[in-house]
Amino acid sequence: MARGLALLVIFLGLTGCLRTNASAPAKPNRTPPPVVERPIAPVPEKAPTASAARWFQPRSAWAGQAIDTSNVEPMEPIYRLTVHHSGNAEDATGDSKAQLRQFERAHKGKGWACIGYHFIIARDGTVFEGRPLKFQGAHATGQNNVGNVGICLMGNFDQRPVPKAQLDSLRSVLDRLRAQYGIDRSEVEGHSHYKTTDCPGKYLRQFVERYKKG
Repeated sequence: MARGLALLVIFLGLTGCLRTNASAPAKPNRTPPPVVERPIAPVPEKAPTASAARWFQPRSAWAGQAIDTSNVEPMEPIYRLTVHHSGNAEDATGDSKAQLRQFERAHKGKGWACIGYHFIIARDGTVFEGRPLKFQGAHATGQNNVGNVGICLMGNFDQRPVPKAQLDSLRSVLDRLRAQYGIDRSEVEGHSHYKTTDCPGKYLRQFVERYKKG
């Protein structure tokens, strides 16, 4: 009889557990809130610095002929700058790029690899690349070209003063190259420093002498 009572108690206990579980409210199924993707703000691009900006028109903008690389020497370390004028007043009029091509034809006619100057400045102050700086120039005769950057202004400055736009560009080019290569003002010369010639003309020569003095 005791055994029967024990079985009855167990049975009632199980029934209570089942009833309790059945009557307990079900827990709601909670779904996690959706993940909202926030757009990542783009990183603003840095504006190019003045030193990174192209300050001259590249040779490719005007040249009609290739450089004869078999007929040119590599540039030695740069330590001096020479200023020229083209010597013809008509050079400063008309299409500057066409004039540059004419210069190059004339220089190639002398047996040179390409135009002899490294930079040419038009009447409006536009600076053009002539012979790339990686090559020695052909503008100051023989060994005078070693380590020497040639800068030519279009026009004849024995006949008339140099236009302000050209002078401003020349000053800027000289300052830039001196800073880049550590060149002293005393190493800036006119063409006539190296040979007997009227180049760069009396008006441009006056500017060069003033520039050398600072």
